[in-house]
Amino acid sequence: MNNRIKSEIEKIEIPKELHERAIQGVNKAKQEMEPPKKQKNLAKKILLASAASVMIIGSSWAFGSSYIVDAGESLITKIFGSEQELKQVVPEATKEDMGKLEAHFQMAKKTLSPEEFKQYSSLKNETLELEKKMSVKDGDSIRLKPELLSADEQKRYDEIQEKLILLEDKVYAATKYSFEDSKKIADFPVVKPTYIPEGYQLVSEEGKTTDSHPDQDPMVKIKYQKGEFGIYITQLPLTLESSLPRAGWYAEDYDTYTVDGYTINHNHPSDTNVQRMMMKVPAANGQKGYYIVMIGDLVSKEDMQKMLLSMVEK
Repeated sequence: MNNRIKSEIEKIEIPKELHERAIQGVNKAKQEMEPPKKQKNLAKKILLASAASVMIIGSSWAFGSSYIVDAGESLITKIFGSEQELKQVVPEATKEDMGKLEAHFQMAKKTLSPEEFKQYSSLKNETLELEKKMSVKDGDSIRLKPELLSADEQKRYDEIQEKLILLEDKVYAATKYSFEDSKKIADFPVVKPTYIPEGYQLVSEEGKTTDSHPDQDPMVKIKYQKGEFGIYITQLPLTLESSLPRAGWYAEDYDTYTVDGYTINHNHPSDTNVQRMMMKVPAANGQKGYYIVMIGDLVSKEDMQKMLLSMVEK
């Protein structure tokens, strides 16, 4: 896989900066920041390891969709021939997964020119055919072994992903919002913390909606950084509860306590320096309730809590 594809994957993955220092190392932290396999959505699985597949449903921002697929009329069928063709590579794909993919293809058709969408569809189909060749059954799932392709096929595979990246960037932009624009379409408060731990600087802020509802319910992400260490904050409406894993909250073991009337869930495994906090903010003043998820690397629980509460100060 060439550097361009690698850089695109790194750009959209759950942040890699959250890592174990010294004792645990970078690899441990990457595991900490990634949802368990059972919680990963189709964005990381459709067509598996290719750059196109990571971006296929709007990258790591992809979350719930209410789009209903009609197998007889779906773009999935038109692009791949049938859902069964696709399930040869992703056998665990659910009806919900297919709904998300269909919504993404519909967004691509709406966003791209007719010529671009024709190319997009052809490249997706070609990707699937190549990934069938490199698919190896691994339990109930499928993993890819690029070495099963010939040198010419591997070269073509990379060329396809390069082209798809450019097209997916256009599709992705249709559901991407600035922080200020996210405020305008959200029916919950979109805010930044008023307290920031010493040395941390705001480095990115962005909103992302679903392909099926491109102008409502954004998931808003903010990143603060101090050297190599990061603090990641995600705000999302209560209607997107199923998307909490995509915000980084997938902890099954956590402490719950109350501060200033707010219930805070806190997760800090003993074998990691990465901590997570999640707070459910109830509806108030005519605005709907929402979640705030915060993930920090080598930042104190006290500072994280103080940041979290500063976002709901009255």
